[in-house]
Amino acid sequence: MDQSIAFYLGSWPVRWYGILISGSMAIAIWLAYRQVVRQHLNPDEVFNIAFWAIPSAVIGARLYYVIFQWGYFSSHPQDIVKIWHGGMAIHGAIIAGILVTLLYCSRRKLDFWRYADIGVISLVIAQAIGRWGNYFNQEAYGYETDLPWAMFIDGAYRHPTFLYECIWNLLVFGALSWLMRRRHRSGSILASYLIFYSLGRAFIELLRTDSLMVGPIRGAVLVSAIGVLIGALILRSRRNQPMLDVYQKPEKAGWAANETIAPTITKEKKTGQGLVGLVSSLPEREEVIPKTKKEGTTPKAKKEKAISKAAQKEVTSESTIEEEVPEAAKEEIVPEIKEEETAIEKEEVPEATKVEIVPEIKEEETAIEKEEVPEATKVEIVSEIKEEETAIEKEEVPEAAKEEIVPEIKEEETAIEKEEIPEAAKEEEVFEDKEEKAKKVREDIPLEDLMQGQSEYYDINE
Repeated sequence: MDQSIAFYLGSWPVRWYGILISGSMAIAIWLAYRQVVRQHLNPDEVFNIAFWAIPSAVIGARLYYVIFQWGYFSSHPQDIVKIWHGGMAIHGAIIAGILVTLLYCSRRKLDFWRYADIGVISLVIAQAIGRWGNYFNQEAYGYETDLPWAMFIDGAYRHPTFLYECIWNLLVFGALSWLMRRRHRSGSILASYLIFYSLGRAFIELLRTDSLMVGPIRGAVLVSAIGVLIGALILRSRRNQPMLDVYQKPEKAGWAANETIAPTITKEKKTGQGLVGLVSSLPEREEVIPKTKKEGTTPKAKKEKAISKAAQKEVTSESTIEEEVPEAAKEEIVPEIKEEETAIEKEEVPEATKVEIVPEIKEEETAIEKEEVPEATKVEIVSEIKEEETAIEKEEVPEAAKEEIVPEIKEEETAIEKEEIPEAAKEEEVFEDKEEKAKKVREDIPLEDLMQGQSEYYDINE
């Protein structure tokens, strides 16, 4: 029984070569589909490209083989279409598949490099599977050898070169998959495939007995050398392209029939065409930042500030506040001044420092008290002080800090509610009120009454 035949459908033989090639193509399409979905591209394009690339690759692989064996096929043209007998050159399939993919992407305005990077990963695993078709057809084997892993092919133990290439392709598949998961430039995966596969194929080809020849040179070795050169040129030409993280989800998702969604790029952002371009042109949503209380004005922040002040042993002052203090700064300065004054009275500061600090504190306090505090600010300050007092009573605060904080808060509350005014200012206001009252009385008293000396009208001191 012919070992190349798997089974029969009636009288029609189904060969292992066809099963393995078809199965490898199906697996390649499935892997490419998964990769496209993970990279947030349009998965429909996988089937569109496969529809044109796979038949073209089969034709290219057969034509490549026929050209190199034209001496035989010129006299047996009927055998050109008999691909089930073998005679498929992988280099012809690679060349045809890449050219058709390039043409399709250019017509559809797709990123050829992105799809080529995905395609070669699927291609190399298909090559690894398809190589076992050579075993069933008893072809693509090497010289005779007595190595332990030698296989009995065509009446002798030989190098299983198809096995060597299968293992090499699996290693290349692992390397390309690892590169794809890392940040890379588009086209670098395609270039790496051309270099890695060509290097392995050139060495394996030297062991084969059925190599296609170009004069004295093995055709596969020559094409592999050209593949390494092309791969190096692609890497060089793509070195200025931005690095891609192809698995990162783009900010604007979705796709149209002929569009590719560009990934997030480190150096620049690319926008697609059509629907994706329209979405990309829309203004980005502004980030809403919640309003928070001014830093340092919350009860907890002020409590921590008060505790740190109570723990401080030495206080130094380098400058005095000689100009008027803004309204916003009053809330922070007044508690600090009173804390410093309290620390001085408790003799927590060296005597030499007290002499310098006391006049400065009084000047600061006088400058702040002379300014008129708006009514709205008073309400806010009183409410904040009450919140602080409540927060201090509810939370666990060191006893030393509580003794200092509570009296200070009560003093501030009392001072704001009563609006303490300096004694000198009070006397001036009383004197001004008396003058105004006297002036008003003089204007109201008739001239004849003044002449008569009626004292009840001009007694202005009542």
